Amino acid sequence: MKKEYVFKRNGWQKDDFEYVYSPICKTFGEFIEEDDHIRNFEYDGIFEYISMISKARYKTGVTIYLKCSFDSYGAPIIALTDDMFLDGEIKRYGLHFEVVAYEDGFNVWRIVPTPENTQKPVAPSKILAEHFKIEDGAICEITLKVEEKRFVIDVNGVKGIVEHEDIPETFHVGFTACEGINRLYEFSIEEG
Repeated sequence: MKKEYVFKRNGWQKDDFEYVYSPICKTFGEFIEEDDHIRNFEYDGIFEYISMISKARYKTGVTIYLKCSFDSYGAPIIALTDDMFLDGEIKRYGLHFEVVAYEDGFNVWRIVPTPENTQKPVAPSKILAEHFKIEDGAICEITLKVEEKRFVIDVNGVKGIVEHEDIPETFHVGFTACEGINRLYEFSIEEG
């Protein structure tokens, strides 16, 4: 079964997702809907980190796809987690993984909250890096297949594989706009 989302003003199933934020976030913006995409925005000189995650849980064998772009210095992301918690009224990520496209290629991050460190309440570790040029404003296609303890990734035809013991068997998947203006056009989730 495949679920497809074409992001446009009032034209996609927002109810399939919920907002979730990094432990670093101090503001809690929501996506701006344009005619053919959704995007984050700049507020007081800071680009809003905005993330939505599926309410449904998926399992190993799923393939996630994101069509996106960034204006400059962007970081559109496919997010994956089975660990979220409430911080007052705000849902936050616990341990999660991010597949991040940016101007010099893509990275895969494993990110763990560190609530004891109020200056930097996360401990990110880069577990894969592939270097190539992604032009500002160019369409970027990110595909992530989740296998048992392994990610198989394709970003604009550049492939990478990473294994990690913390990749869960069941999880929620989503999309994030971070570090600059990110434009998200399409998202799909295909169960294997």
